[in-house]
Amino acid sequence: MIEIRRSFWIVGVILVTAVAGYFWTRTQVFVQLFYFSLLLLVVSWLWTLFSNRGVVVQRSSRELRQESGKVFEERFEIVNQKALLRPWLEIVDESELPGPGGSRVLSWLGKFETRNYSAYTPLRKRGQILLGPTSLYSGDPFGIFVYRRVYQANRSLLVLPHMFDLRWFPFPPGLLPGGKAQRQRTLEVTPYAAGVREYYPGDSLNRIHWPTSARRERLMVKEFEKDPQADFWVFIDAFHKTHVEVKEEQQENIRIDRFWFWEKRKQITLPVDTFEYAVSIGASICRYFVRKDTAIGFGIAAQRHAVISPDRGERQFNKILEILAYAQPQGKLPLIGLIQSEVRNIARGSTIVLITSAIDGSVILAVDLVQRRGMQPIVILIDPFTFGGEVGADHLLPELHRRKAPVAVISNGDDLQSALEEGLSGY
Repeated sequence: MIEIRRSFWIVGVILVTAVAGYFWTRTQVFVQLFYFSLLLLVVSWLWTLFSNRGVVVQRSSRELRQESGKVFEERFEIVNQKALLRPWLEIVDESELPGPGGSRVLSWLGKFETRNYSAYTPLRKRGQILLGPTSLYSGDPFGIFVYRRVYQANRSLLVLPHMFDLRWFPFPPGLLPGGKAQRQRTLEVTPYAAGVREYYPGDSLNRIHWPTSARRERLMVKEFEKDPQADFWVFIDAFHKTHVEVKEEQQENIRIDRFWFWEKRKQITLPVDTFEYAVSIGASICRYFVRKDTAIGFGIAAQRHAVISPDRGERQFNKILEILAYAQPQGKLPLIGLIQSEVRNIARGSTIVLITSAIDGSVILAVDLVQRRGMQPIVILIDPFTFGGEVGADHLLPELHRRKAPVAVISNGDDLQSALEEGLSGY
């Protein structure tokens, strides 16, 4: 698509002036000026028409899943596939990535030449980001016409929550119900065999019980019950009236140096948003217990009510991260409502982590409900006053201490690892 720039109107004025001047004065110089202006327009239009034909823009990156707070590196490759010299090319990154991203201006791209450059973008917003569209602009040397070619996005980047490495987190001992008493079957191989059944296609060969198979003259496989160890649950409060946010334009803009050694040293902080802190803390706690091979369950009532039953391993952790990547504080269910809807499905003796910035009595009610059901609560309070809220969370601490519930208070700008470990170290 060819676009007209300001220079076109300047040449147009010269052209009209030449016509008017010739009819007014009958001077030959105006005829020459007319033909020169007309020739300039025609040559510029033809030059622009072929200016970026045969030029290909390609975007590539090593990872399409990146953690918020990190720097996303993307590679741009511009290939001139024709034997034509390109005086100038402008690449404009029109994706939702913050900052100028991969936008560049290149000059004198030679015949069959390939140019490469890297773009570094700090990631501060969770979710899915389309890597495109990308617009390629080129034109004539006089700037009269510009040809725009658009390359649509064919890949997307999933920005996961920012996580930090926890070295310690309390796991209070509680009532540990026996696995056989629960009678909950599982596909995992555990030390608690519940019986045998006939073999079905797809069953693992290491689950075949050979003595029973030989006795019955057909393949029989073992069934298992869940491990009797209590589970660990993380609940994040996403109620829309709870969280406080400072708008992005009020926050400090972050620039990333293009040199790799500077880029590696940059420290990017979380947005000033209580929900972003809650998501980061929840993801970090889940990663800690997944690495400890502990069954972890998760619940959040954001745009949609999402609950994941306790399980182990990286697959469980990836499911939690994908939910957190899209979660926004738009929930209509407060924390106490979320706990009431799920507490009946949680085994006694489990540990429940409540991550919230609520400053009303719903936190106390949720702790009382969890304790009455024979579970161990851990409360992580994100103080909204330090994020620009009107009231802080200090008045909740005496009630929580009276109930002997472990609690850590997180303020804006805190080192989350130290704040959690030091805040919960006394329990």
